[in-house]
Amino acid sequence: MPLPATTSPLRSPAARLLARRAELRVLIDTAAAVAAGVGEQGSGVFDLKDVAAEDSRARIANAALTRAAGELAQVNAALLRVHEGSYGVCDACGDDIDERRLAAVPTARFCTGCRAVHERLATASRRTTGLRVAG
Repeated sequence: MPLPATTSPLRSPAARLLARRAELRVLIDTAAAVAAGVGEQGSGVFDLKDVAAEDSRARIANAALTRAAGELAQVNAALLRVHEGSYGVCDACGDDIDERRLAAVPTARFCTGCRAVHERLATASRRTTGLRVAG
């Protein structure tokens, strides 16, 4: 059975997801501004340390932007599930996702059991394609 979208205004899944979406939008805007500002210092004099520091700032900003954009997509998908009434239901098996899992990972699409199977399959797929698996 899907979880209700409005159990309490402060604790509802929708309220938590909307708050996270707002946080991610600020993070994305900040990272985009940092990435856009790299290289605009205008002094015209750069040494290798300046170039390396600027490159590092740009890489960090781009990584933050990529990660936040990915999480934003997950949050939007979870909000859609709330709207459709399927939030809290496992995409794979249709069972309810444990409330503790949803509290820890509000964007969860799979119950704990199906997530473990999904991760094992993904790991096996990476191994057969030659990608290195961390861990």
